Amino acid sequence: MVAVIMVVVAVVVMVVVAVVVVVVVMEVVVAEIIMVVVVVVVVVVVMEVGHVVVAMVVVVEVTVAEVIVVVVAEVVVVVMAVVVVRTVVFILFGVCRTVDDSNTHRLALRFQSFSKVCGASSLVQVNSWSSR
Repeated sequence: MVAVIMVVVAVVVMVVVAVVVVVVVMEVVVAEIIMVVVVVVVVVVVMEVGHVVVAMVVVVEVTVAEVIVVVVAEVVVVVMAVVVVRTVVFILFGVCRTVDDSNTHRLALRFQSFSKVCGASSLVQVNSWSSR
C-alpha cells in the first residue's frame, strides 16, 4: 500500500512539474515573438526616419534582452527538472533506503557484539561497515 501511494505521489509531482515546464516554455516563446515584433517595428520606424545606426543599437539591445529572457527561462527549467528528479528519487527510494539502513545498522550491532568474543580484527571491520 505504501509503495502504491509513493508511486501515485511521484506521478502527480511529475505531471505538475511537466505542466509548469510547458508554461515556462510557452512564456519564452511568447517573449521571443514579442521581441521579434518589437525589433521589426523599431527597425522599420527608425529606417523610415533615416537613422540606421540608432536602429542597429536598438536591435542589439533587444537581442541582448531576448537572450537574457531565454537564459533565465532555461535555468528555471533545469532547476525544476533537478527538483523533480530528486523528489521522485526520494519518494521512490527513501522508504526502502531507510529500512535498509536500519537493517544494516542492526546487523552491524550484532556483529559488533559477536566480535567482542572473536577478536579485534573483526571489530575493526564491523566499525568500518557501521560508519557508512
